[in-house]
Amino acid sequence: MSLPRPSGIKQPTRISRPSGLPTARPQTPSGGNSTNHSQNSVTGSNTKAQSALTKSARGAGLCPEHADQYATDVSRVLKGPDPLEDGVVVDDFKIGDRIWVSGNKPGTIAFIGETQFAPGDWAGIVLDDGIGKNDGSVMGIRYFQCEPKRGVFSRLSKLSHTPHSPSRPLSQGYDSNSSESKFSYSDFRPSSQVAATNGTSAPGSAASSRPSSRLGLNSSKHLSTSSSSLHKASDITTPPGSAGGTRLPGASLGGTKLGDRVLVSGSKPGILRFIGETDFAKGVWAGVELDEPLGKNDGAVAGKRYFDCKPLHGLFAPIHKISLADLGVTTPSPHSRPVMSTSLRSSRERSGSQESVSSLSSTASSVSRSRVRLGVTSLASQASKTGQRPNTLNLSATTAALQKALKEKEEHIEQLLRERDLERSEVARAAAHVDEAESQLSFMKTEQSKLRMEADDQIIKYRALVADLENEKQELLAFLEEEKRKVEDLQFQLEEETLKDDSDSKSNAASELQVKELERQVKKEKDRADNLEKELGQFKQNMEGLHRVAEESKKSQRSYSDQLENLTHKLAQAESKVKNFEMTRLEDGAKVSQVGIELTEKQNQVKDLEAQLVAQRRELSSVSQQLNDLKEELFASNEKRKKQDEYIKELTDKLKLTENQHNEMMDEIRNANSNSADLQRQLTASKTKAEELASERAILEAQLSEMMTANSGDSSSQLAALSDQLMDRTRKLEDLQKDLLNSSQNLAKVEESYRGLVQEKDREIQEVTKNFKVRIVGLEEQISELNSLVEKSKAKASQLSETFEAEKKEALERSESEIRDLQQQLSHINKELNKQQDNTAAHKQLLEKVTLEKEALQYEKQQAEKHLKRAEEEKSILNTELIQARVEASKHLEEVEKSKKAKLELEDKVEKLSLQVEFITKAREE
Repeated sequence: MSLPRPSGIKQPTRISRPSGLPTARPQTPSGGNSTNHSQNSVTGSNTKAQSALTKSARGAGLCPEHADQYATDVSRVLKGPDPLEDGVVVDDFKIGDRIWVSGNKPGTIAFIGETQFAPGDWAGIVLDDGIGKNDGSVMGIRYFQCEPKRGVFSRLSKLSHTPHSPSRPLSQGYDSNSSESKFSYSDFRPSSQVAATNGTSAPGSAASSRPSSRLGLNSSKHLSTSSSSLHKASDITTPPGSAGGTRLPGASLGGTKLGDRVLVSGSKPGILRFIGETDFAKGVWAGVELDEPLGKNDGAVAGKRYFDCKPLHGLFAPIHKISLADLGVTTPSPHSRPVMSTSLRSSRERSGSQESVSSLSSTASSVSRSRVRLGVTSLASQASKTGQRPNTLNLSATTAALQKALKEKEEHIEQLLRERDLERSEVARAAAHVDEAESQLSFMKTEQSKLRMEADDQIIKYRALVADLENEKQELLAFLEEEKRKVEDLQFQLEEETLKDDSDSKSNAASELQVKELERQVKKEKDRADNLEKELGQFKQNMEGLHRVAEESKKSQRSYSDQLENLTHKLAQAESKVKNFEMTRLEDGAKVSQVGIELTEKQNQVKDLEAQLVAQRRELSSVSQQLNDLKEELFASNEKRKKQDEYIKELTDKLKLTENQHNEMMDEIRNANSNSADLQRQLTASKTKAEELASERAILEAQLSEMMTANSGDSSSQLAALSDQLMDRTRKLEDLQKDLLNSSQNLAKVEESYRGLVQEKDREIQEVTKNFKVRIVGLEEQISELNSLVEKSKAKASQLSETFEAEKKEALERSESEIRDLQQQLSHINKELNKQQDNTAAHKQLLEKVTLEKEALQYEKQQAEKHLKRAEEEKSILNTELIQARVEASKHLEEVEKSKKAKLELEDKVEKLSLQVEFITKAREE
């Protein structure tokens, strides 16, 4: 098989959106030398392109005249349309439209919007035939309702309002005047020329002045053989003033103010309520109040309100997904309906999301394939029909294989993009955790400062209270000492009076009782003062413990603040690592997409070779099947011959065995005649046996009669057994007959009849032997015929085997040479992919490391929160202890007041006693 040669058209140098055909730059009129210079440069580039197209067409098998005409027409199309021509008519899709998926699957649109199984905007189509994939639901979520196997989801770029017609092969002859050879200039016009034609420039002229790198080819007028691929690559910019939404340029939404009518993702209308930065994500976001409850909030996210609206009417979206709604446009007619929504197109061009990357990769692969088809692939079908290139694959099979490979590659790229989005969500979640940790840290710091101030105030109050209690304690101790001294003086005076007035004891009995009562009261007050001293000492110890606890709490708070600062620093470092990883991840994603495009082309070539190899293997398998059938027939004939040989041998053995038994029986008869004298002596005993043998003979005769009627060669084994039994019984019977020969005439008759039976059996044996010989002769003839057939089969099998080996060797050599070349190319690509996979694995390890660090930081944060909670619990315990201390202090104050009152009462009593003592002493002196 010969691989298609490249068309010779060079790929543009723009990396963002590669195109298979060069796009002409918009020519602006200028004067003088600049005009001539631009015309000369364009003429030179067109000449090079035309020569390349001519070479490609000649290499594809066209005659020189047709090749030159083909190159002239294609280069005329590549020059681009006249800037003064009318603008391009673009179209839009809405629910209920009649469309074609990939140009060959008719159906009706039932759903347009975002889905949960993949990012971006998707269209749900109900197909006319049961060639779909679902019934309108994916992964348990229903988007629309239809019959099973009639629903399919597709990108909007794969839809068209008209079916694609297969293009004419170039090898049939190129006619420049035919309708198929004429290209629509509007299909190749860049967006900048459309804007210039309309006479107005849309906002954001920097974006609109760039020529569109994709080609919007009309399926009924272009020459490509893969309409679906080129339609997928089409990207037509909606001119200002057309139906649908107008794209808001730039990141600042210039020319738009709050309150304007906008479209979110081209399908959700609403009013713009907010533009600016948010706390839940980085970048500039737009808040929209939707007309229908299709949103996610009421204008508030994470507790912060950005605008007010009804629940489920608020939606935040990046500014590149917002388009300005055109309020003055009615529903477009079928003739003026655009091919694709401008907002969707412009959002894909401006956003860096998954759908733009997927569109980029699919565009590059589809346009590169369409470039090859323009030069060579379209010639394949005609060459196969004419027999000039018998090994070239059919064009439709090639297109189907390429579309299948493209679909698989797009699914792979979308899978990679989903993984990237998951990693982004993980990073965003980590950033949210960092923000939450920082907010909690600030809250903990404020709480710590409040606790510290409260603890300091309480410590100062407690210290003042302790100082007051200490002063009161000293005063009470001094007062107690003075009272003790007074009491001791009174006791001393009382003792003196008691010594002096022994004679007057009777008269002073009442005073002694009063003195004893005073002594008891003084003792009681002394004990009470001692108890107060003990309680004051214990209270002092409690206050010292509280001081120590307060100092420890200060130290723990300082350590917690240090730990929180360390955690904040570590979280900042982790966030920077995550940002760096995201940048490297994006770069690797671009490299992977480029390598994926190259790998797709190589895989297409490999699939072509594999298809050819499969066809050759099928031919080899058919030949090998024929060979196996012949071998099976030969084996069956051999088995049949072996069975016949075994059967002949078995019959021969049985015949010999029968002859031996017959000879033995005759010998026994002769021996029985010689032993007749002995049998006469056993006559009496033999009579009874004769009767038994007679009955057995009758049974044997019946069996022999059955055998005689059957007379089959298959009963030889039974015949032999019966013959043995018959010989045994015959020998005994002959002995008995010889014994009874002289005594019974009946026994002689039995012997004669028995001999007659033996003779008859001999005749039967001879007949069986004769039949066996006849069958053996017939079997030998069959064996000779089978041997001749086996020889013929062996000769035919050897001939087929030689042919099969030769064809197999030739096909394998040809396939191995082609596969070897492709394997060398694939090895290089696999090396690059392995490098990318290694880089991805390294990035994953780095992400896991960052995740582990984040988990460690979260664990430390939880520990810090636990310590803070413990400190709060200790603070509450201290508060309870302080309250208890206050209660005890109030109790002590009450007791001090009581002791003061008791002291006053004692002073009064002492004064009274002193007065009484003075009165007594005066009375004695008198």
